[in-house]
Amino acid sequence: MTLEKEGLRDTSVHESGHAITFDALGEQVQRVSILPLESGEQQLEGHTLLSGGVEKKRPVLTGIAGTLAGPAASLYLCQFPNGPTAVSAFRSDQLSLKSLFTQQESCQEWSHFWLRLQRFLQSWEQHWVIANREVIFRFAEQLEELKSLESNELRDALAIAWQGNKPNSERLKDEIRCAWNA
Repeated sequence: MTLEKEGLRDTSVHESGHAITFDALGEQVQRVSILPLESGEQQLEGHTLLSGGVEKKRPVLTGIAGTLAGPAASLYLCQFPNGPTAVSAFRSDQLSLKSLFTQQESCQEWSHFWLRLQRFLQSWEQHWVIANREVIFRFAEQLEELKSLESNELRDALAIAWQGNKPNSERLKDEIRCAWNA
């Protein structure tokens, strides 16, 4: 596999992790795309846009699970190296998590929140992306081919990926709540 093809696969799986998880949690995914960086570098930039954008207030745990699903898919399904490379690659995910930290109604410090995120990533999130890897891969294939999915194409791609086995969002939210509070 060429470096360019590998980057396309890694980015599509990362964005698919976000999209599939947010969709499973009942959030309306508006657009998913993987495009070359505007700087002209030989890298790709992925985006998963939810209905209402970043301004819409969402439950914190829904935001955490959906945001961490991208890095989890990269780490556990593509064997993306953890460490400094991951810190740089997942910068926008980290900014989203910092924003979620400020929204929570808790007086815990960032370092404590970060440790909880790491534990959640290595437990529930890891299990989730591995258990749903075929769904993520089916969606990623469509994203790789089209580079951008929205409207009917996006709805069709999600339906094809789930193959009629989309989980109940309320049960999934309860499962996440239990895992976060464990």
